[in-house]
Amino acid sequence: MAKTNPKTQPQSTVALVKVRKESPAIVASANIMKVKTVEQEGDAYQILQKIKDRRKIIETERKKMKQPIVAAGKAVDKFCKEADAPYKEADGILRDKILTFREEQEEIAEKKREKQEKIQASHEARGHQTHDLVEVVPEVAAETKTVKRWVFDVVSEKKVPREYLVVSETKIREAIHRLGVREIPGVEIYQENSLRV
Repeated sequence: MAKTNPKTQPQSTVALVKVRKESPAIVASANIMKVKTVEQEGDAYQILQKIKDRRKIIETERKKMKQPIVAAGKAVDKFCKEADAPYKEADGILRDKILTFREEQEEIAEKKREKQEKIQASHEARGHQTHDLVEVVPEVAAETKTVKRWVFDVVSEKKVPREYLVVSETKIREAIHRLGVREIPGVEIYQENSLRV
């Protein structure tokens, strides 16, 4: 069995130590418990209540122990985001300028290609001998490369085919539980048993 490093283990609180010590006995009780009579069901319910109480303690302690870590994580994220913001802005500015320049260079190259094609067509029409056209390449720095990628904007949700839409289970659950909705087209709403402790 691998040894745990005490330096990486969180400091257990008194409450957590207590519930951890009680857990083997509760698990053993759950394993040997038979639920064949009303009395046994009542006993099982009592153990469930203990389990619920202990789990509540564990969750409360977990939140208490984790709170400083979460707060520190948020502070680190905020600090780094603020440090990164000017670089992100400068990155965007330069990318826009480079892309604009490249689009302009592409237009210039396209005009040169069209001019070459017109001259070639004119020579061919006169019966002159012609050669293959020289490839016109936009003049851009070799260090940067542009890639074309497909992007999209939804312009009309109503026209989007069903296979690209997602059902919101959160909204359905909210409608059923908070608003009391019992009929939604395409959704079967029913009750199932669950044990409340």
